[in-house]
Amino acid sequence: MSNPYKPTIGDLIEFNAGIYYHWAVYIDKDRLAHLVGCKDNGPLCVECNNSEIRHDCFREVAKRYTSWRINNLLDKYGYEIRTADGIIEFTDKTKGPATYDIVEGNCEHYAMLCRYGVKISLQEEE
Repeated sequence: MSNPYKPTIGDLIEFNAGIYYHWAVYIDKDRLAHLVGCKDNGPLCVECNNSEIRHDCFREVAKRYTSWRINNLLDKYGYEIRTADGIIEFTDKTKGPATYDIVEGNCEHYAMLCRYGVKISLQEEE
C-alpha cells in the first residue's frame, strides 16, 4: 500500500475497497479525519445513528484497503478550498458521534464538506 505522493493538510484521500471507495481528509502528522460507517453493519450499512467521525493514523487506515490516492476531484471544477486552519477547525469541531446515510451523509460527503464546504458524493450519484 504505497503511493508516491505525500498528502498535505486538506487533501482528500480515496481508499479503494474493491466494491466501494472510502474517503477521508488528511489533517496533519499522518492523521486523517473520516466518517466511519455503522459499527454494527460495516460496509453494508445504508443508514444508522451508530457512526463516528474519527481522527485516525493514515497508515493504519491504509492497511485496510487495496490502494489509495490523493483525489481532490472538485478542484478542477473551481470549488473554493477551505484554508488549512479552516479544515483543521472543522474536523476538530465535527469529531465524535455521527449519523451515516449512504445517500445523504456518507464518508465522501464528509470529506467534501471538510475540504470544500459542500456536501456532495459523486460515488453515490453513479
